[in-house]
Amino acid sequence: MKTSPPPPYTSDVVRCDPPVTSRRVASSRSERSNDWQRATEDKDSATPSLELAHNTQKLEVERPLTCDEAAAFVRVHPKTVKRMARTGELPGHFRFGRWFFYASELDSWMRTELHSSGHPCR
Repeated sequence: MKTSPPPPYTSDVVRCDPPVTSRRVASSRSERSNDWQRATEDKDSATPSLELAHNTQKLEVERPLTCDEAAAFVRVHPKTVKRMARTGELPGHFRFGRWFFYASELDSWMRTELHSSGHPCR
């Protein structure tokens, strides 16, 4: 049984031509929006939220609480929350003319207040 020798290679360099695409320009507004919808449908599955390139875990961003939500969390009146945040007793952030609070900060504040020397066990 005779086998043929492999074909001779001329070089080790692989050449790739850029892909040829023929796209027409969308003339109407509805055609442009349809093109945009098709393009974003493909991207939605790839980037649903912020991701690290080297890490597959998604970054979770904590949503700030409003004054009413923080008051419900701490179980005091909203005006008390604002007063305590203004004096620095409660961790809060005054931005854009409003108070914002983070549940993680409020939770750690409550834990430290509970175990502080100013509040001895009864």
